[in-house]
Amino acid sequence: VYEHYTKTGNSVKITFSNIDGLDLRQSHIQFNGLHIGDLESMELDKTNINRFIVTANIYSKYNYLVKEGSIFYKVSPKLSLDGASALGNVLKGNYIELIPPTKNVYKLKMIKKQFDFDGFDEKPKTSGTIFNINSSDGSFGVSSAILFKGVQIGEVIKKSIEEYNIK
Repeated sequence: VYEHYTKTGNSVKITFSNIDGLDLRQSHIQFNGLHIGDLESMELDKTNINRFIVTANIYSKYNYLVKEGSIFYKVSPKLSLDGASALGNVLKGNYIELIPPTKNVYKLKMIKKQFDFDGFDEKPKTSGTIFNINSSDGSFGVSSAILFKGVQIGEVIKKSIEEYNIK
């Protein structure tokens, strides 16, 4: 009973384009290797069948890490020509990693709380600002370059289909 009440914290909703590899019994939320929360449910988004909503409980003593601008991404084993990563997850299972908007605890306290997030299928390549770009034809894809005066200043890290009412 004590453990239940000390772990009960804020519930957050994280939207993913797929939940492949996540398991309610094994997957959890981590911050720099520390287990800070558990998955409560995974379900199909009723308003958009191309998205899944993962509800997670962040333990009360770590609620201060989850603020506006936090990033959540899935960590799963990858094997490619560039190398291997997260191979330990083959035995332990996949999890969701949290990146708070700042590592400065004093600044973190000043940032507003947030409870709904867009999750990423992998760690964003670089730090920076994340923007939502809408396209009527969807002509860009994941890893497409974002250019300013011919110089690459960023890249597309996630692509999703949103449901719109066309009149």
